[in-house]
Amino acid sequence: MSKGNMVIQKVGGSYQYMINSAVDLQRLESLDPALWAASSAPCSSLNCDQKFLKYLDSDSSGRINISDVLKAWKWQEAVLKNIEAIDEKDSLCLDDVNSENADGQAIVDAFALIPSSDNEQPQNKVNLQQTKETIGKLQDGKLAGDGILIASAVDDPEAKSLLNDIITCSGGQKNAKDETGLTTAQLDKFMTDAAAYIDWISQSGNAEFLPRGEKTAEAYNRMKSLLEKVEEYFRYCRLLNIDENNSGRFKTNPDALPELDIHSPDAIDKYISTAPLATPCASSELNLTTGINPAYSQAAANLAETVGSDILTEANWNALKQELSPYENYLNSIPGSEVDKLGCDRIREHLAGNSADNLRELFELDNQLSGKLSKLFLLEKLLLFNLNIIRLANNFISFRELYTPNAPSIVQAGSLVMDGRHFDLTVYIDDPVAHKKLVPNSNIFIMYLKITKIGEPKPKNLAVAVTSGNARTLYKGKRGIFMEWNGRDWEAEVTDIVKEPVSIREALFLPIRKLGEFLSSRFEKFTASSSKDLNASLDKMKVQAPPPKAPASSTPALLLGGGVGLAAVGSSFALLMNAIKGINFTRFAATIGLIVLVISLPLIITAIVKLRRRNIALFLESAGWAINLQMRLTRRLGKLFTFIPKFPDDAACRSDWGVENGLNGPCLCRYLLFAGIIVAILTFAVVTIHYY
Repeated sequence: MSKGNMVIQKVGGSYQYMINSAVDLQRLESLDPALWAASSAPCSSLNCDQKFLKYLDSDSSGRINISDVLKAWKWQEAVLKNIEAIDEKDSLCLDDVNSENADGQAIVDAFALIPSSDNEQPQNKVNLQQTKETIGKLQDGKLAGDGILIASAVDDPEAKSLLNDIITCSGGQKNAKDETGLTTAQLDKFMTDAAAYIDWISQSGNAEFLPRGEKTAEAYNRMKSLLEKVEEYFRYCRLLNIDENNSGRFKTNPDALPELDIHSPDAIDKYISTAPLATPCASSELNLTTGINPAYSQAAANLAETVGSDILTEANWNALKQELSPYENYLNSIPGSEVDKLGCDRIREHLAGNSADNLRELFELDNQLSGKLSKLFLLEKLLLFNLNIIRLANNFISFRELYTPNAPSIVQAGSLVMDGRHFDLTVYIDDPVAHKKLVPNSNIFIMYLKITKIGEPKPKNLAVAVTSGNARTLYKGKRGIFMEWNGRDWEAEVTDIVKEPVSIREALFLPIRKLGEFLSSRFEKFTASSSKDLNASLDKMKVQAPPPKAPASSTPALLLGGGVGLAAVGSSFALLMNAIKGINFTRFAATIGLIVLVISLPLIITAIVKLRRRNIALFLESAGWAINLQMRLTRRLGKLFTFIPKFPDDAACRSDWGVENGLNGPCLCRYLLFAGIIVAILTFAVVTIHYY
């Protein structure tokens, strides 16, 4: 198929390559990487099928970059006969698969593994849901097809015993579910080492290295298991031999107990295991059956059996080490030294039985299952790529979907519902502190939120851009609901804020708000100071008050005080009126304008400049993206990402007092506040002009 013409369109202030079909993807290799909208993005911030991202992230780096997208496209092109099969649907026809390609043939084979509704094989058309169900059923069995055999998959008791013993010797291998199992290589190595070890034991010339015959290994392992703790015990005893006052060092002061989470079994076990083996004594004797640390009681009992006494002296301990030292020196030179901890009898049982053959049969079944799963995984990969690759391209090669109204994009994590608004420019972040260091350059008002959900192991961190309206009602601790595009909702709480201008309207009211905050703070400071002085004066008057006199009528005093008060008010009003009469109103208007300009203009200009410099690219780059575009956040785009939802068109509206009279409550309050501030400015200007 011939390649279509490349369509370039201006989106979000930048020209971007528009991708409408798989045909447009054919030009990706000829498109310069600098013309891609993004060069790289963290998988954790992409809002799409995580299994798709896992297949796309071919090097398991946790990031998607240009090479990953190109590799995915080239693979699709190779396994499909016709790229028109890439139609953003979750189904695939058998005839569209290229069987001449190795992966394509494996995908063809996978069709036969998916049961059809009419029980006819092979299928001619499969979808993603069928594929996932088939994979799930195969993985739900005892075998997982991962080459790791766990104990629950083994029914034969002897074979299970062999598996557990090999894990004891080799440490085993963890599977995807964090369960410890066994690999074929570990089984083969164990059987080889076991045979070599028994052969060495059987040689008569090794008598000097086996002072206790075939019981030497058992004695050595018992001694070795307590080596460090016994050595520690005798060191403490030697400390007491020097000075018995050192016994106080082994007693913990109740007032200085180390921190210990008594509700944590692991913490308690760790504390016990690090405690001394027993209480030291000056006689340098260790009772192996009484007063032993519970964590080592069984090991101590075994050691007592080996030395033939419940009491172990330092001399007896050194003699045991000396007796077994030839065996220890020789262990490093013999094959299969890891298996010696099992003892000769147990090793011979494993070699004589057919447990190893039973395990190998299970490994063969697991290998067959692995072959089926690998083919189904390729089919699942192709279905996911066909469904998501074009959408990914419109969120990576271009940001077409990001700028599409009412359509969630891969870039956006979800929608935050808070303060009666939707905030849709959201992104998951790993480190809010690191994000906050970079994001101020974006000039966008940012909220950081912690989102939690019952059943989730840990909370997530979210960065949310406030792009329109106002931010006066947004603050730390404010709560809301975060809704992912898949319908899941999380409890959300604001943990931090980066304050920047949000809208032109808010910028115009900013000087008034600043002035109001200033006047309010000054008034509060003045009233607090006056109240303090008044209280001090009253206290002084109480101390110096003359002796009480006979009560007299207070009516004349009240009349006199009221008259004085009225005279003062009248004088003040007259003074204000005379001042107004003597004002040159041209000069008055110029003064008012100058005051307003001096206060308002710098704040408004700064806010407008920051609003024009708002950049979505820097917001995303702070979250780990590598962006090539200049993504200016305009006023229109701001309303796209932060908005107040509308009521349904058929909703009946009942007016209240405010609406009937053309003003609602909040608007009326704002206008009254604005008028009050203007009156205060005018009064200040009048008095200033009159006196100066």
